[in-house]
Amino acid sequence: MIVILASCNTLLQTAINEDMRGRIVSLYSVAFMGFTPIGSLLSGAVAEVIGLQYTLSIAAVLCLLSAFWYYKHLSKIKKVVANYYK
Repeated sequence: MIVILASCNTLLQTAINEDMRGRIVSLYSVAFMGFTPIGSLLSGAVAEVIGLQYTLSIAAVLCLLSAFWYYKHLSKIKKVVANYYK
């Protein structure tokens, strides 16, 4: 997880114009560090209502759907990043 967070942070800071860097890094911080406690609280509340196994199953399906969406859009992301470094 640390490697992924560091990689995302590095990619963002190198691919963003310098005048927008502070804003983007603050949004990144909120997205990755600010929403984690909210997600944990929500997962705990859902687990109390429907049970831990169902909650983890739903979370796994959501992760797989997110991974599929990312994989489907990966070529577009690579093109944007490659165009930036030209």
